[in-house]
Amino acid sequence: MFDSVSRGRDYQVMWFDRTGARRGTVGEFSSAKFSLSPNGTRVALDNMDPQTGTMKLWTVDLNRSMSARFTPGSKEEEQSPVWSPDGTRIAFASSDALFERSATGRAEESLLLKSDRPLLVRDWSHDGRFLLYGRFDPKTQWDLWALPMDSDNDKRPFPIVQSEFNEGDAAFSPDGKWVAYDSDESGRREVYLQAFGKSRSPNKWPVSNGGGLHPQWRGDGKELFYLSEDLAKLMAVTVTTKPNFETGVPERLFAGRFRTGIAAQFNVTPDGQRFLITVPMTTNGSSPATVVLNWTAALRK
Repeated sequence: MFDSVSRGRDYQVMWFDRTGARRGTVGEFSSAKFSLSPNGTRVALDNMDPQTGTMKLWTVDLNRSMSARFTPGSKEEEQSPVWSPDGTRIAFASSDALFERSATGRAEESLLLKSDRPLLVRDWSHDGRFLLYGRFDPKTQWDLWALPMDSDNDKRPFPIVQSEFNEGDAAFSPDGKWVAYDSDESGRREVYLQAFGKSRSPNKWPVSNGGGLHPQWRGDGKELFYLSEDLAKLMAVTVTTKPNFETGVPERLFAGRFRTGIAAQFNVTPDGQRFLITVPMTTNGSSPATVVLNWTAALRK
């Protein structure tokens, strides 16, 4: 059974399959961003603290049906958690700084980057070498930057997408060669693809058609998922990089009542068959949240 502390009961994080069928509830969290661990057994998420009105970090153990605060709570804001690719650490943001902490929660966090601007973690490359993050600038709005995490490389961060428009959520392709992100440069949010590297490519490729937010990759890099701009549909599009780069026509997987607002979020399992999505509560009851146990066994079939 979950901890009885109130954690934003207007919303809950639920499992869905590709048809839109509900496959279990992770918990009653009003999360703006959550991250599934590489082995699929834990979820890290931020959640609004009803007493302070600030975001705090939690982890959920899916196999043991347990949730717990991840950080001591000394910071005013703790948000946008992302797992390291080896599952040993979690990176997160606190206002104008980026931190990482052991996924066990038994050690103090380490400062990764201090800035004079608001920051948010977006993704961690699959080879562990780069942390993708958002940085707000009054002149250019939200931009995308990369922080080298490899001690053998130059540790100075560098911009990936920097324009006068808002670049929102973003994700590395599994091979680390591409970044999928959403931007409002067309007048509405759309999903784009751009090659990753210090030498910023002027070329980008549109992925969504008719609006899109929060891109997520399938584990083999052959499919991208995103939410429609009205946050009412989960979309999928095929991606081919060899012999030529090409994206397919976006298709709707299913429609639903997802969380409203720009903070709507989802996560996908590596096989692209199951989705974690924040949705409104259907009842006002205060019964404990439930968890589907041993769901990871289905991924091995």
